[in-house]
Amino acid sequence: MIKKKIKEIKIEVYGRVQGVNFRHFILKNALKLNLKGFVRNLKNGNVLILAQGKKEDLDNFLEIVQKGPFLSNVEGLSFLWKEFSEKYKDFEISTEDTFLVDQKKSFFNLGKKILGGKAGIPSHVAIIPDGNRRWAKERGLLAED
Repeated sequence: MIKKKIKEIKIEVYGRVQGVNFRHFILKNALKLNLKGFVRNLKNGNVLILAQGKKEDLDNFLEIVQKGPFLSNVEGLSFLWKEFSEKYKDFEISTEDTFLVDQKKSFFNLGKKILGGKAGIPSHVAIIPDGNRRWAKERGLLAED
């Protein structure tokens, strides 16, 4: 019996991939395929995935990542097959900060994607989904009055 060699892939996903349940979608599918590694939001609004497993499972995973969950919009991705580095025991969502800080950054990046990367998004919009209606109305950003 031939033992299948474990491979590793590093994927960076671009587009509307933060604040839309993307990491949980990746976690669920990685666990289904028995992959190990992590998924993490990046400061630039992208998502980083490092996954280890059988080559055929990683190929299937790459196709799943390109589709993304319902509310996401994967505009592109880059991937790199790597030499097997450290061995991960399971697949997890990795965060650099506390949960609340991570969620705030995620919603802030989502807001930037929705507004086409325009600067000047108030930080409270990341915390309060409705944001400041008066501020938005003055700038013509409300969908309905």
